[in-house]
Amino acid sequence: MATHRIYGLLEKYRTSARFAFLLQLVVRVLTSLFSLLWTPLLLNAMGARLNGLFLSFQSFTTLGSLGNLGLAGTVGTETSKLLGRGKNKELQQFLAVARSIFLLLATVAILVILSLSPWLPAWLHFEEAPGSGSLTLLFVVGAIMAGLTVLTFYSSSLNYGCGNVGWPVIPVFLITQVGFLCHWLLAREHVALWIQFLPYFSVTLGGLLITMFFVKLSHKELAAFWPLRWNRKILWMLVTTSFWWYLCNLGTTIYTSTDRLLINGGIGSEQVPVYAYNFKLCELAFFVVFSAGFVSLPKITQWLASSEPETRSRLLLEIRRLNQFQIALAGMAALAYLAFNDFFIRVWLGEHMQAPLILQAFFAAHLMMASSSDINIQLTMRLENNGLKFAACA
Repeated sequence: MATHRIYGLLEKYRTSARFAFLLQLVVRVLTSLFSLLWTPLLLNAMGARLNGLFLSFQSFTTLGSLGNLGLAGTVGTETSKLLGRGKNKELQQFLAVARSIFLLLATVAILVILSLSPWLPAWLHFEEAPGSGSLTLLFVVGAIMAGLTVLTFYSSSLNYGCGNVGWPVIPVFLITQVGFLCHWLLAREHVALWIQFLPYFSVTLGGLLITMFFVKLSHKELAAFWPLRWNRKILWMLVTTSFWWYLCNLGTTIYTSTDRLLINGGIGSEQVPVYAYNFKLCELAFFVVFSAGFVSLPKITQWLASSEPETRSRLLLEIRRLNQFQIALAGMAALAYLAFNDFFIRVWLGEHMQAPLILQAFFAAHLMMASSSDINIQLTMRLENNGLKFAACA
């Protein structure tokens, strides 16, 4: 009886953008509070140099998102569109081809990074430090992580396209905190960095299984891992559309994942924590602002696919409201960041971790500009192929 009640509650709010936004907001606050605990614990257990090296490697693994070549965006968008049009049979055929390509890309990503792992540390200016262990082994684990990340993009984009925006939030939060706990326990024992990275590998695998489980709950016929098929027409559509999604992802990934690598290689790993942790409040603000658009996009995409005039009118009204909300929220967040970040860092990590005011000013400007334009860019990317091409080129 209790199980049926829980499922009924989940089903009731499955596609609710407001519920998902509030849920993500609450979980993000909890995540930030736990981060206030995990960050100093890990920093003290590892030291600034090893911690900076680890943060830089995490940025490298984030680049694994490029291995899906933009296919995740296409899968999420097409799933929403075909569900909105009631074309379930066409959707199953589409997903069978998409699964084949994702599996192929995951295999290629693993093999490429694995073959380059002996040389990647030197090319990226990763220098071994006392306690770091073999950096080659670290990149070997990163190779497997890259392949798993590609597969996770398929599961998460499919779950997202099905409209299950709120369901994975709490489970993913819980397994992520377990991952941090395991990392801290390993860091206290001063084991090699490649071993310390294994909990995050497990978290990624758990995320893949969780999202596919939720797809099975909401759309059982779409949750299969088989069959794998090739269809020239669908393949061509995937490749041509995904190329533009790839350009969109490429721009985002460059400015969110390469900064720590550049600081690590050009200045030293000791400076990476100062840069990363002074961005923490902005990171929280970004998540809050972007979540408002993220949880609304599956429903917005389905409205875009509708030909009913009433639905179109509602779409324009909701988009305008959402954009105004994001602009106001971003402006208040940027001012709050400039006012309180020094105090926050001083209490949290100590004065030695404070960043120069000019860097904080750039962080605040970045927060304001990127947040204010988010929903406009996201909407443009979903206005059929011409809108996607425009956004990708921009």
